Parts: sequence; structure tokens; C-alpha cells
Amino acid sequence: MDVFQKADGWFLVEPHYLDKNHDAFLVNAKGQKKPASDESKSGSESNGTKKPSQERPPNLPTSITRCFFRGDEMIEIENSAGERGFCDKDGNILVPLSNCFNLQYLGSDRFIRESYQDDGLKRTELIASGGKVLVTFSQTIHLESHRYCDGLLRARTYGPDAVSICYFDESGTLAVEPGRFASGRDFHNGRAVVEMLHGGSKKAAFIDTSGEIVAGPFFSAGDFLNKTFAFVSVDETHSGIIDRFGKFVIEPLYTVLELQGDKLAGVKDGRWMLLSRAGELMLKLPPRVTFLDARSKDGLWIFGEGGSASDDIDILDEDNNEVARKKLGLMNSLGRIVLNAQFYEIENIGEGFARLAEAKNQKHELRWGVSNKLGKIVVPCSFSEIQKDGDTFIVRNKRPGGFDPDEWKRLDQQQSMNRVDLWRKFLDDYDVIGMDRSEIYRLLSRSSTNDKDEIIYFRLNSGDWCGNASRSIEFRLDRLTDKVTGWRERKGGSSMGPDNGWFTENAVYKCLDPERRYFNTFNIVPKYRNSARSTSKPVRSCF
Repeated sequence: MDVFQKADGWFLVEPHYLDKNHDAFLVNAKGQKKPASDESKSGSESNGTKKPSQERPPNLPTSITRCFFRGDEMIEIENSAGERGFCDKDGNILVPLSNCFNLQYLGSDRFIRESYQDDGLKRTELIASGGKVLVTFSQTIHLESHRYCDGLLRARTYGPDAVSICYFDESGTLAVEPGRFASGRDFHNGRAVVEMLHGGSKKAAFIDTSGEIVAGPFFSAGDFLNKTFAFVSVDETHSGIIDRFGKFVIEPLYTVLELQGDKLAGVKDGRWMLLSRAGELMLKLPPRVTFLDARSKDGLWIFGEGGSASDDIDILDEDNNEVARKKLGLMNSLGRIVLNAQFYEIENIGEGFARLAEAKNQKHELRWGVSNKLGKIVVPCSFSEIQKDGDTFIVRNKRPGGFDPDEWKRLDQQQSMNRVDLWRKFLDDYDVIGMDRSEIYRLLSRSSTNDKDEIIYFRLNSGDWCGNASRSIEFRLDRLTDKVTGWRERKGGSSMGPDNGWFTENAVYKCLDPERRYFNTFNIVPKYRNSARSTSKPVRSCF
């Protein structure tokens, strides 16, 4: 049943799940109806009967076929004819039902409605609550913002010679005219980053809500994070921070400059250092530190060694190709190293703990462990996966190279999954013919609710990507012995294999190219070709 939670803890339940004679019900988490004193404005009395028609909103549909709550406590409604509109949480109509393909709430009590005209052209309208159309936009205007930001809506205009951006206010009037800036972002804290031509090249600048340039041009720029500062770059290798009027608060002397938690981290003269937001030096790290992630709030920082100081964990050559990876370690908030840089991967998991992994071979098969904030290894790096659950660490190991029952069962919980390769590994590792039902359940999980079913099946994939039907594997069991006498793979509704699709001997998938061993298109061959368990007749291709 679809229910939609409101901020005050009550839920709106769609009428066709309860009683089609009523429009909607407000219930609490236990399913109890909201008291009459709390729903005096809703479309039904406390006993569930309809109010007289003159007391109910005149345009409220008698059946809401689709609705959901917005963050603004608005409900999108749709009737059986496909007409769409908006009402508030009490059922009062905000935008009357109409035929349109897009209807969005923009904030500031404004909506955007898009529909097709009789001539096939798109019509885009700005609407106020009550359904009043404030403006119908020109065909050359495409709205890019999904919300009003600082009272302005960003749009792109397509002129005869160029594309540019503009901004509309809440009345639909142009606040920033098109033709001046090639592109731009939404406003934040009274400023927006725009792209402009300067000296024959594209540059970034900041404008205010009237369209006046207040800072720039710069090589690149980021949004104002608050009303105080924004990151800018004057060229490819020098970054700094400006205030709202373009004055540098931190001079552009840093090759890397970024916000990490409540502090700034940057690289200057080849060394990582930490700064206050006012630009005061707090800590300078030794030259051996070439990577830093100091975002953790529990004082456990990740650092790297190797290569040159940058915000990249990989070591790159002159052509920006990855040639190696920096070794990672841990340091505390005083810059003291608590765990030497020797790990391939490190992740903070909170409460003073970090997951860390060693690469065991050239394929970077990782073995995970856990360190505390003092650098003590509390779980050795010998597990395929580690998760923290309260005060407990849950660890597991995958079987290297072979069939992994845990992985098979884990994928079964995913809506989009593919277990074809695991099935082929299963055939390699186990003899299916003659296997007990209980052993199948142990390895592949319980598929059937009836232990006497002669045929049990398991999904191999969800069949939800282009060109692939769903696949499953089926086992046929003997009624008396409860052992497998045959197996087959099904793709869509078709069986693949000899004898009505059933394979009655142990077999494996084969491919001439070992690198494609577990891809989707192989032949099935007897598993024991040279033994007494192999039949004389060949096993037919499964594809």
C-alpha cells in the first residue's frame, strides 16, 4: 500500500486502497484516522463520510490515481484521464487539473507547466497558485532550473547565432537579459557563476541578482559556499579564495586548495598544509606527504606517500596516464603519523576506526582489516569484506577463483543482478548430477517452499538490461532418492540443452579463449570426458 508521510508524523493514504467513496484519509503510523479536530479542512468528516459538496474543494478529483508528498507539503494529483494538477495537504486545489506532460513545483509559490499545442509545438507556462498563468515562455527559451534560487530561475535561450543564459524573477520578468553570458549556474547567496568571453577565451565571473559582474574574470570558479567566500583559479595551477566582492582572502598561491571538514587543505611549494578559513597557517606537513584527506571529524586523517603532492591518489606521468598508486597511511589531527603508508586503500568508518586494505597481487585483490585511531591493527588485513555494526566488525572471505555461496546469496537480494558467471563456477566445483536436495539448498539457498517439488529453480539474472531475457537454472530431482537427475538452463521461456533441455550428466562451459572463460556464450561439454562417468555421445551446445 502506498502511503505518504507528512512532516508532522501523519500519513496520507490514497483513497482506492481504503474506500472509493472517500477522497483521502490522514492516519498515524498505527493506521488510526486523524481526529476530527485535526482534519477540519480535509475532504471528509471524522467518521469517513463525505462532506456536503459545497464544503469540499470543487476541483478535487473523486479518485486520486497517483500522488506523492513534496518537501513543501504539496501533492501532485492525476485523474483517470491523465490530467495533472497540484493540491495542498488539505485537498485545496493549487493548480487545476489539465492535460500536460510535465508539471513541477519551483518554490516561491510558483509552478512550471509544459504541454503540447495543437500545432505540435511545446508550450511552457509559469503558473501561480490558483492556476493563474503569469507568462508563456517563447519557443526559444528552455528552463534549466528546477527550483527558484535566490528568487531567480535560470533559463537557456537559443538565438540565431548563439546560445546564452538568462534569469527570470518570480513574476516571469527577465532579471538578467540573454546575450551576455554563454552559460551559468543557479544563484547561491546572491551570487552566480557565469561563463563569458574575455580576451578571446572563456572565463568565469560572478554576477549579482541584477546581472552586474562583481568579481572576475577568472580561469575557473566555484559557487559561494556561504556569504563569505568562493574558490577561484587564476590559471591551471594557482588557486585562492575571494570574498563576495572579488577581493582575495587567500592569495592564489596554491596548486590545490579545498575545503576538508571545518578547515582548508592546500598544496603550496610542493607541501600539504592546513589553513583556517581566514587563511591562517595551522599545520605544515612534511614533504613525504603527497596526498591528504583530513575530512574525518574524529581526528583520523588519511595521507599518502609517493609521486608529487596533489589531490590525486594515483601517480601520473606527463600525459596524465596512471603509472602507480600512492601508498596510504594514517595520521592524527596533530600531523603525527600513527600508521605508516603501506596500504592500497583506506576508508574512515567512524568512531575512530578505519578500514584498510592491502593489495595481495597485481590484480589488486584486496584484503581488508581495521585500525583504531592509535594506529593499532584490531582486525588483520585478511578478509574480503569488513562491515562495522555497532561495536562489532562483520568479516567474510570470498573463495578465491571458485564458487562463493555467500556471493550467490548476496546477489539474490538485488533487483539488478547477474549470477551467470557464478553458476558456471558452480559447475566447475561441484558435481550436480547425484547431488542431494539439502546440499543444493545449502549452497544456493532455499528455492522451493515445498520440499517435495520435483523441479526447483534459481534466477541467474534479472533480465533487465537491453537485449537480455531473464535466465534461470532448473534442477530435476528423483522422487524416491531426492537427488538431482538433470539440470537445464532457461532463457526467457525457452529451454537450452538436449533431451527437452535437460542435461543428465555433469558438464562444464568451455571457451577457447581463457580470458573469456565466464562470459555468456560458450559450449557445454562433459566434465569427465575421459572417465567412466562420461557418455559417448557429445553434449549439444547450449546456445
